[in-house]
Amino acid sequence: MIVVPSLVEAKCLLPLFKNIKKEKREKTLLYTGTLLEKKVQMQVTGMGRENTCKNLQLDFIEKNKKIYLVGFCGGLSPQSKKGNCIDLKNVQNALGDKISLNQESEETHISVLELVKSPTSKKELFEKWGASSVDLELFDQVRLVKEAGFSCEIVKIVLDEATETLPEFISEFSRRKAHELDLRERVEELSSVLRDALVSSMRSDL
Repeated sequence: MIVVPSLVEAKCLLPLFKNIKKEKREKTLLYTGTLLEKKVQMQVTGMGRENTCKNLQLDFIEKNKKIYLVGFCGGLSPQSKKGNCIDLKNVQNALGDKISLNQESEETHISVLELVKSPTSKKELFEKWGASSVDLELFDQVRLVKEAGFSCEIVKIVLDEATETLPEFISEFSRRKAHELDLRERVEELSSVLRDALVSSMRSDL
């Protein structure tokens, strides 16, 4: 099972599938198709903590299946460069709750309630928590998956670096000011990076 927060990531990954079918399960979109010669499903839950907690559906998944948590994130540290696939020791929320993931890594990821758009805000978050990357939902995705008894693999690609500014009207995707990141262009640039990272991760589990 692949879980993504939005249609942005889903559209990046759909070219990997064959014989794709789409259905609506309450407020969750579910795609089913063939990927690496296996039947694979992909859930689109909606962005943020509230949507993740409300819409992530795990009750119909076989218990021996691994959940792939896939998407883009923002860079907070100078080392988190555009296109990097993050490797995490911990994932935490802004209350300081932590979940341990990989003791061989030194990096921490933080999930917050609102988009972190400006270099100033990113710097403040980095200095307060020491996290190398940020998004809105990974902490709760991992928490819910582990509470349900599943193992998970994180495939997160850095979309915007610490020195870049996200558009104020991010939901409109193409509306931005001259100094702001062109999200449409950046997503198109990194779509293949996201796909390759997922395929590499899934192949290693076969």
